[in-house]
Amino acid sequence: MDRRAAIILAAGLSRRMGNINKLLIPVDGVAMIRRSVEAYIKACDSRITVVTGYQRAEVETVLRGLDVKFVFNPEFEQGQKTSVAAGLAASPPARATLIGLGDQPFLTSNDLLWLLEQHRANTSCKITVPVQEGMRGNPLIIPFDLKPQLLADRHNPGCHAFTRDNPDLVQMVATRTDAFFRDLDTPEDIDALQLQEETTS
Repeated sequence: MDRRAAIILAAGLSRRMGNINKLLIPVDGVAMIRRSVEAYIKACDSRITVVTGYQRAEVETVLRGLDVKFVFNPEFEQGQKTSVAAGLAASPPARATLIGLGDQPFLTSNDLLWLLEQHRANTSCKITVPVQEGMRGNPLIIPFDLKPQLLADRHNPGCHAFTRDNPDLVQMVATRTDAFFRDLDTPEDIDALQLQEETTS
């Protein structure tokens, strides 16, 4: 069994972006989803599972050349929980599985390795969640033994309801790293990013 696997959610409709698929937007010259996936590849010793849905062909194209496994979620329009379930069902067995978002391009492999170490050093049989001043971030880390329980409720699979209903199976890890809490959801987020890139170039 591998030690570290990851599921990257890349199926969403990007509704708040209008007609733009935010995952394809370049960040420092690299598509956002590719930057995210590359960080997870460096941090894991198992093949990364990428869950696609909206514009799957375009997402697969920008990830060409990376050693990832694509899993298409035909129910992607029903929300993130269906993509989590699709990823959990398809991901390889591992002691710890990261469930990450494709729109967090500022997370580095070192950030992920730090979170994995916190998971191992504390209670590795619980779901690990990064927190900052009461705010929950991403990715979450799922221990191998809890994966079946996250899929047990066919009507409400995934992490959100499970962590809410089973607080005894969740551990919060405090961090000052903003990248765990920063994603790009709106045109204003992209405008701010582009302004930042212009001022630092």
